[in-house]
Amino acid sequence: MCKIFESILKDKIVDHIDKYSLLCPSRLGFVQNKSCLTNLLEFVSFVSDCMDDHKAVDVIYLDFQKAFVKVSHKRLLAKVKSFGITDKVYAWITEWLIGRKQRVVLSGSISE
Repeated sequence: MCKIFESILKDKIVDHIDKYSLLCPSRLGFVQNKSCLTNLLEFVSFVSDCMDDHKAVDVIYLDFQKAFVKVSHKRLLAKVKSFGITDKVYAWITEWLIGRKQRVVLSGSISE
């Protein structure tokens, strides 16, 4: 039951974010029919175009593996509120986060 409710809530939040264009177009990780691979392909195309036009391109690679397990719930809730998600939905998300721990599962290993 919780998974179904979470799925419905996620869909509603994504609809809200899309409706008000709250994320830049390069944020594709959770957008339906797009993925991190889509983002990577767009980036490669951008770099190729720059190189074809003899423009310089600087690239910085960051490893965010631990970022997902260190997200402050307080900061996350502030971001949710800044997106205009308030009232009952905000209260539900707040209650849902109480006592929650996060983890990232990578290639058979678990980082907590």
